[in-house]
Amino acid sequence: MRLKRRRNILDLHLWILAAMLSFTAESGQAASLFSLNFIGERAEAAGARVIALGGATQIIPDSLGVLQFNPAMLTFCRKVTIGATQVIAVDKGRSNTISEREVSVYYPVFVGAFPLHKRITFSIGYRGRSDPDGSFSIPGIAEGGDSYRQVFEKSGGLYAVPITLALSVTRYISIAGTYTLEKGSIEDRWTILFDDPTKFPSAGRKRIEMDASGFGAGIVLFPGGPVMVGAAYESEIEYDAEVKERFSQSALDTNYTATIKLPQRYSVAGTFRITPAWHVLASYAAADFKDFSGLGFRQDRLYQEESYAFGAEYTRGLPLFGKRFPIRFSFNYQRLPYDFPGGQRIRKILFGLGTGLNLAGGKAKMDIALRIGKAGSLSKNTIEDRLVRFYISVTGSEIWKRKRHEDS
Repeated sequence: MRLKRRRNILDLHLWILAAMLSFTAESGQAASLFSLNFIGERAEAAGARVIALGGATQIIPDSLGVLQFNPAMLTFCRKVTIGATQVIAVDKGRSNTISEREVSVYYPVFVGAFPLHKRITFSIGYRGRSDPDGSFSIPGIAEGGDSYRQVFEKSGGLYAVPITLALSVTRYISIAGTYTLEKGSIEDRWTILFDDPTKFPSAGRKRIEMDASGFGAGIVLFPGGPVMVGAAYESEIEYDAEVKERFSQSALDTNYTATIKLPQRYSVAGTFRITPAWHVLASYAAADFKDFSGLGFRQDRLYQEESYAFGAEYTRGLPLFGKRFPIRFSFNYQRLPYDFPGGQRIRKILFGLGTGLNLAGGKAKMDIALRIGKAGSLSKNTIEDRLVRFYISVTGSEIWKRKRHEDS
């Protein structure tokens, strides 16, 4: 028994180490055509269990649930808890002239929660905000008859380091406040490559380095019975930006400073326990990008970003290999905050499926999720993305202990 216990503890430490090593790797996004527009694709900075149940803004009672969007949910972590998520993305972008598929790996969230008191939890971590990585090329013919290939690339991303204090006010109310250190960069590169080797290529690059700070808040209510509701808020973020533009003709190079504002975002969510083994969840999130400024993007082409999510979980699950695996599934509908090519709103639809497994005698767990869907439409937007995303999250706790809130 003692040897088995030591092995369980070793397994837990190895899982946490693997998550920390994953955090240090360079992140990237798949070649989504829509991630090349505006500030890129919004990163789903949450755990695989949350994603399988509809998306980052869902709230789920879980004593290992450190990877959640609403900071008030950290009060469920009564012991030191560390978690990380890895995503494997296979995105295929299509238009009448483009069809590209790319596989990539990125890490949207890494969080550690540290209880300071039986009612107070401190947390610090990393959370992605947007991923604008991708590339595509378009063939063409110049006026002189020379054929060429025009290559567009976008890279970088926006991320935050959230520092959070969560308080369990009573057994019915939890609240939290978050201060975030915001950083990021977005780089656009374009190159014209002629098929004739005697023709010199033309190239340009625009790089924007940004930093800012922001704050957020969350509240979760336990009114009694099978219901839990919550809300989260993120403030407007005003970035100080340094812009560098470089061209094939160095005389055109420029450096300047700018201000870029991201709008405030809020979400509301609820969880309802139908039976001891069945939960249903729903959430809504919105950010009005009409309040966005910077990057020279036309204001009349920006709209309110919205996300609707619905999910269900059967916690007893199915028996397999002597263990029971929970069943999770969801539907998510999103409206992106800009149009393409002009006046046509972009919609994203995602379906999710997932399960999980306890590790190290319940002191850790691994969750997995699969999301498939589509963004845009060839008929309306002239381009579309076919999305396949595989999420894997690992979380570990110092000691497994049942909380005063009923755990799922």
